[in-house]
Amino acid sequence: MANTKKIKGVIAILTGGGDVPGLNPAIRAITIRANREGYRVIGLRRGWAGITELLRDEKADNSRNYL
Repeated sequence: MANTKKIKGVIAILTGGGDVPGLNPAIRAITIRANREGYRVIGLRRGWAGITELLRDEKADNSRNYL
């Protein structure tokens, strides 16, 4: 059956790019909750340059593969 759930909006996750303990679990939790609530989640690469230039790697999108 096709996914007919309407997307409420898009959430972009932007990090500074450095090592931060606990960041991956936090991003995972945000992604799971946002998807459950009907939002699409995207990750922006290369920090602030990623948001100003909207650099995204479609092939790296694995948000559908979380447990």
